[in-house]
Amino acid sequence: MKSMSLLKTLNKSQKEAVKHSDGPVLVLGGAGCGKTCTLENRIAYLVKDGGINPENILTITFTNKEANKVRENLRELGIKKADDVNIMTAMQLGVSILRENIEEIGFTSNFTLYDYEDKKKTVKECMAALNINEQKIAPKTIIDYISDMKNNYILVDDAKDMAQDNNAK
Repeated sequence: MKSMSLLKTLNKSQKEAVKHSDGPVLVLGGAGCGKTCTLENRIAYLVKDGGINPENILTITFTNKEANKVRENLRELGIKKADDVNIMTAMQLGVSILRENIEEIGFTSNFTLYDYEDKKKTVKECMAALNINEQKIAPKTIIDYISDMKNNYILVDDAKDMAQDNNAK
């Protein structure tokens, strides 16, 4: 077995997760319990002992920082093609799936996702263009309102109608 040294530092549960060969593995645990170490060792084990092509491995992490750390640690574990392992956050996976398939629902793959700061900047620009004073209504209020509309599946035309109804009262 090529990877026996990988297993030396792991506890029984971690070894079971690393050596599991029948489908995916979900590793749950509290902070500092060795989830990331188990994940890294599992990937190394699959590549070294299982003969799995690194391109065929998908690993989901919580943060970009953790994804980068996993990749770095895979290199240290001797995985020559560590950059070929698909290591990403759930958000990155979602974006990747969207980019590959969005044309199926009539959109182009040339889209941009906005984070909170991007939204805030855009709302402020719109408010300035419409001469809306930030002292009168905070950009956060508008962002929250838009978010509520989206979360409740309210279409733009329906939101306009609701706003007009509220202004008429």
